[in-house]
Amino acid sequence: MKVSILGSGDYGSALTTPLNRNDIPVKIYARSEKSKSKCENSGMIDLNKTTVVTDMALATEETDIIIIAVTSAGVKDIVKQLKPLYNNQIICVASKGIDPESGLFMNEVVEKELDTDKVCILSGPSFAEDVAKERPLIVTIAGDEKLTQVLKNCFNAKDFMVELSSDVIGTACWGSLKNVMAIGVGIMQGQKNTNFNLISGIYDMSFAETKLISNHLGGKESSSLKHSGFADFALTCGVGFHYKDPEVKENFSRNKRFGMYVGKGYPIDQALIKVGTVEGYSTLKGLEKLIETGRLDLNSVRDKMRKIYIQPDSPVEGTVVGSLIDIVLKGKSPRLLVNYLFPDRGKEFEREKEE
Repeated sequence: MKVSILGSGDYGSALTTPLNRNDIPVKIYARSEKSKSKCENSGMIDLNKTTVVTDMALATEETDIIIIAVTSAGVKDIVKQLKPLYNNQIICVASKGIDPESGLFMNEVVEKELDTDKVCILSGPSFAEDVAKERPLIVTIAGDEKLTQVLKNCFNAKDFMVELSSDVIGTACWGSLKNVMAIGVGIMQGQKNTNFNLISGIYDMSFAETKLISNHLGGKESSSLKHSGFADFALTCGVGFHYKDPEVKENFSRNKRFGMYVGKGYPIDQALIKVGTVEGYSTLKGLEKLIETGRLDLNSVRDKMRKIYIQPDSPVEGTVVGSLIDIVLKGKSPRLLVNYLFPDRGKEFEREKEE
C-alpha cells in the first residue's frame, strides 16, 4: 500500500507518523521549494520513510490512497490540480470546513470535482503536534465500510486509534462547526466582565446547536458521541480554564484565539492577522451560503433551540451561528452573544459597554 499526502503543513506532515509506523511509504506534495524545505526540516517526518516533492504527478503516481490535508480555502485548487492525474484512488479528506462559494462540505467539493464516490473523511481531536509525537488519541474515519476499513488498516497504530463511521455528513458537519463554535466561546471569554457561567452557557448552547444543525442536514444523532463529535468539539472550544486569566494562550485552538481577540474589541482584520489561518472564519461564510441556498433553515434550528432552553423571543437572530454571522461577518457588537443568552438584558449590557 502506498500513500500520497497533498499538503506539507503541520497536519499533513504529522499524519505520516502513524502511516510510517505501519511501514507504509508516503509521498508528500509541497506547493513550492520553500514549503518542501520547511516540511523536511520540521522534525515531524521520517525522511527515511517519507519523501517530499513539488511535482503532484510524481507525488500521486502508483499510489493507492490520496490524503488531502490543506486548509479548507486551498481544497478547491488542490483538487483541480489533481483532477487530470486522478486514477480512481481512495481519497481521504482531512480538511474541515464549508466552501463559501458553493456551500459544500470539503468532501462534497472533492466528490463533485473528481466525479467519484471513493471519498472518506478523517476527523477527530488530533492536534498536529500530538500526532507527530505519538501521544495517544482516537480519530474517526467516515465513509463506505470497505474504504474506511482500508484506511483504518493503514492508520491504526498503538497511539493513533481509529474508529469507523458510516455517517459522512454528520462527521463533516461536526468537524466544520466546532471551529465556528470555538470562535463563539472565545468571544465570550475575551469580553470584559465575563464569567465562567457565561462561557459554560455559550459552550453548552453551541454544542446543542451543532447537534441540531447536523441532524437538520442529515447527520445521525449518534455522531455527536463519536470522537469526531463531542471530543473534537471539546478540544477545539476548550472551556477548562479559569475565566479571569486575560491571556490568549498559544495552546488554545486558532479559532478560539481569534474569538478572544474579537471579544476583546480587536477589528476582525486585525484579529485574523494576529492568529493566522482561522478555519472557522471561512466556514462561517460557508454557513451563510448554506442558509442562502435553503439547505440550512436557521429559523427551524432557532425554534428547536427555544424548545430546549425555553427561551423567550430574542432581539437577535436567536442562534449562535446567526449571532456569529452578525458579529464576525457584519461587524456587529460581540455583546450579541450575551444578548443571545439573556435577551432581556441586552440594553443593560449596552449601557455597561458605553460606560
